[in-house]
Amino acid sequence: MLLAQSGDREALDLVMKDLQGRLFGFLVGLVGPDRAPDTLQETLICICRGLPRLRDPDLLPTWSFRIAAREAFRWIRADRHGVTRWGDPSRLELIPDEAEVSHEFEWAERLPGLLGEVPPASRAVLMLHHLQGMSLREVGEVLGVGLGTVKSRLGYGHKCLSKLAEREGFR
Repeated sequence: MLLAQSGDREALDLVMKDLQGRLFGFLVGLVGPDRAPDTLQETLICICRGLPRLRDPDLLPTWSFRIAAREAFRWIRADRHGVTRWGDPSRLELIPDEAEVSHEFEWAERLPGLLGEVPPASRAVLMLHHLQGMSLREVGEVLGVGLGTVKSRLGYGHKCLSKLAEREGFR
């Protein structure tokens, strides 16, 4: 990490390769597979530019997801009609294997498709907490919101997922 911060190209490539799979999976969940590559590119550019100013290398993952969330929400805000629903499971093949994490729900294989129908703010919290394994405090740091807001969005997201799961016939 220190070599990457000092300008070593090979070290920077390793850092970027380590981050991009998880960030891409997160971005597919927020902006869909059509916009995720462009959003990832913007995210990685911001990370490269800001890396020399990152004081604590241990904060790299949280800091990177914060940048990715900011870029994703910028895309979402630009789309006046909201994010296109992308619940078609065949389109989820774009998520790299590194982004796979075990889920707490028996209908885990359908979770990514169902997440596409949850409002973006709650979707981001659900993805960071359940798919990326971040604590609620870390999620708040990434999204720049308080712990109470994170809990509220998580609760709302769970409620939306429960309704969607019920609609899909899951228990």
